[in-house]
Amino acid sequence: MTAVHLVGQLRDDLGLDVPITLFLEDLPLPEMALAIIAAATPDTGEDSLSALLDELEAE
Repeated sequence: MTAVHLVGQLRDDLGLDVPITLFLEDLPLPEMALAIIAAATPDTGEDSLSALLDELEAE
């Protein structure tokens, strides 16, 4: 259920369309962030990744 919730939140709040299978993998958080960026915005460069990682590190 958590994976379904996360996919919905990413879609609704951020407009990111990521596959639910991503959240079923056993990945460390930095790798998951990379996978989310790659799955949701394959044409985006390092700027989006850096912003996401900066936000995660700030928490």
